[in-house]
Amino acid sequence: MRVLQIANGYLGNKLYQNMFEHLQDIDVQNLVYVPIDRHADIPELVPNDVYISQCFSQLDRVLFFRKQRRILKDIRTHYDLNTVDVIHAHTVFSGGYAAYQLYKRYGKPYLIAVRNTDKNVFFRYMVHLRKIGVSIMEHAEQIIFLSPQYRSSVIETYIPEHLKSVVYNKSLIIPNGIHDYFLENLGRPRLVPNKPLRLIYVGEVSSNKNIEMTLKAAEILRSKGIMCEIVVAGKILEDKYRFISEGSPFISYLGQLSKEQVLCALREADIFIMPSHTETFGLVYAEAMSQGVPVIYTRGQGFDGQFPEGTVGYAVSDHDPEDIVRRIFDIIDKYSEISNQCVQHVSRFNWSTIAMQYKDIYNKIVKVGK
Repeated sequence: MRVLQIANGYLGNKLYQNMFEHLQDIDVQNLVYVPIDRHADIPELVPNDVYISQCFSQLDRVLFFRKQRRILKDIRTHYDLNTVDVIHAHTVFSGGYAAYQLYKRYGKPYLIAVRNTDKNVFFRYMVHLRKIGVSIMEHAEQIIFLSPQYRSSVIETYIPEHLKSVVYNKSLIIPNGIHDYFLENLGRPRLVPNKPLRLIYVGEVSSNKNIEMTLKAAEILRSKGIMCEIVVAGKILEDKYRFISEGSPFISYLGQLSKEQVLCALREADIFIMPSHTETFGLVYAEAMSQGVPVIYTRGQGFDGQFPEGTVGYAVSDHDPEDIVRRIFDIIDKYSEISNQCVQHVSRFNWSTIAMQYKDIYNKIVKVGK
């Protein structure tokens, strides 16, 4: 089984490497294609099955069809499409357009994944591209959504009425997996939270991650007599958040951490909070679950709908710190139960299981095409 993996975001997200390694372990031969800007850096160590191509310019980034023409030409030059069984595009627009064109020219079946940029950038703002986005989804053999919320939102908002059932019936919900290290080192469920309460955020500190809502929630908690501290781990990307690293009696800034250090930080925390404005999935929610840490996530975004409310945590508004406070109290009220369920259910995010799901999809698609 030879799969052309069009993974535009490969360099910015380690989940792709984890996914492709697990697919390789079950005899899927990946041909990983990663188009990048001509001025972008290429890592020194790149797996043999990964081709990183500096095939477009800064100007091409804003001219969608010009950029796509360059990508298509590059793919046809580098790969013998006759040896490819199926194409897996990991985005609808940035990778799915090329997959759609290769399908039309070579008859190669393809599947696509719907991600944050597809929903919150391309479909939402690039009105002139919506029609092509719908065509890409219409002709895909399978459409992967990372959460039920993303599926319902995209289909109801952007898919024409006469195609809604078509798109829905060939869509599947498959979450991302987390690094094996977290599953091999599961934390123990805890009976009660610490005093003072330790709220943790792990990830890049940017406007989208919305850490200010967590800070406001902590202020409300303290006004109610609940002592708490906020632990922040990750790179600060915007100057307006520099204060986080400058010292505070209520904020502990740990900087960027290795996965081993992240695991230790999670084990010392009580509740993980990330009320992002937009989020395709959010691997760190699952990483927190692996250590028995209940999670608070954004209503209507990628992690919402993975489990029934109150199972591993709660969804909140990304604009209402009072909502976050209410859910913190809900978690505290049944802390032992939720902590235990976090550890029990985290196996859902095992890459070995997820890779088998993808292999089954590839086999099904190839079989149907014969």
